[in-house]
Amino acid sequence: MAIPRAHEQSPESALPLLRAFAELLPRVTAQGDGYADPATDGELLQRAYSGRLTRLGLTADDVDSWRPPAPGRGRPRKSAQ
Repeated sequence: MAIPRAHEQSPESALPLLRAFAELLPRVTAQGDGYADPATDGELLQRAYSGRLTRLGLTADDVDSWRPPAPGRGRPRKSAQ
């Protein structure tokens, strides 16, 4: 019996992580560290990203359009005691 992962039950919960990964992907693939081939590593990372989107049923547009929720302003109200 396979244990379901949290992101597979609620794909929207993976959007912040996928958004960060999508933003870093071009930088990581463009620069080599001298030990690895950026073209090969970039291809592997891109396939991993695309595979995760497919598995979760999301699109790149879903990830690109995600924005963090607006922060709450001010202090919370005191409850009546």
